[in-house]
Amino acid sequence: MKNRHLQFWGAYLIFHWLLISSSLLRPESNTSFFTIIFISLGAVLSLLPAQLAAVYLGIPTLVKKLSGADLTWVYVLMRVLTGTIVGIILYRTAIHFIVYPYLYEQAIAWTQFYSIARWLSNFADLCMPMLLFAGIWLWDEQRKSRQSAKDLEMEKLKIELQFLKSQTNPHFLFNTLNNIYGLSRRSDPRAPEALLQLSQLLRYLLYECSAERVLLIKEIKMLEVYIELMQLRRSEPAQISINTTINESHWGIAPGILLPLMENAFKFAGDSPEMSTTIIWNCEVHDDGQFIMTLKNSVQHSKMHESGGIGLSNIRRQLEIEYPNRHSIDIDSENAYFQIQLTIQLEVYESVEMSDSRR
Repeated sequence: MKNRHLQFWGAYLIFHWLLISSSLLRPESNTSFFTIIFISLGAVLSLLPAQLAAVYLGIPTLVKKLSGADLTWVYVLMRVLTGTIVGIILYRTAIHFIVYPYLYEQAIAWTQFYSIARWLSNFADLCMPMLLFAGIWLWDEQRKSRQSAKDLEMEKLKIELQFLKSQTNPHFLFNTLNNIYGLSRRSDPRAPEALLQLSQLLRYLLYECSAERVLLIKEIKMLEVYIELMQLRRSEPAQISINTTINESHWGIAPGILLPLMENAFKFAGDSPEMSTTIIWNCEVHDDGQFIMTLKNSVQHSKMHESGGIGLSNIRRQLEIEYPNRHSIDIDSENAYFQIQLTIQLEVYESVEMSDSRR
């Protein structure tokens, strides 16, 4: 902030110096150019204390009030009035005792010091820096206020996003551990692989999901691991059709944003041995980064009239935060099937290492 004040005053002093110099450069004048430069610089420096007093004794208080500070107008006006009066006295003194007699080498009558017209003229001269700096600082305060509000909103969105990501059903973890425990008790050869898959998924949820973006193919791989673990939990494995035609590795996606949709599919498909459970999962990404995922699942009769639950509410809000105006989600429910089509405009993935290497 101090540097900014110095920049403001430096620019203003240069402007004031050029203004005074131009008024002294007259064709009929015999004064040399360097003498005019010296006189103008001396005049500017002589008047500087008056300008500083007029600006700093009252203007900052006025700016704070206009920016929303809890100050009374009586106090603010008294500060501005004090600064103005002190500034005029210093300004009049500098002109009467320094500028005219020593710099301009002009005698000035003592009665001129008390001239009302002169004082009003000096007040007009001081109004320029007072209004100029008031406008600049008020604009700067409003800019900082808008930036602070924007930063606060971004922080709130980050906290909300972290909360939404933490809503993954904890029953999945406990039920999967119980199933792996059951496999181990029966010496089922699938137990070690299931434990390794659960470890991979948990590592992804705990560490990878803290990043802003991950590779799309990694997100798809974790969904495949999730499907395999969910199959272990079911008394009757679901009939799952998977078609993920994603070969490009440079597209990034918000981590964990697809998992609630897959959770929702298994939830509504149910786990009834007497009925066939079907889940169809298709996803593709176009050359321009448009990602399209279609997830269709059969719906257990007892869940036909249930809403999407917390999973769909979370995914809608996450999409609004992560991909504003860059996504669409369509939901259809008919003929005992529930279908979701999600479209996201992806961006090229850049890891932290890639970003650092370009600096």
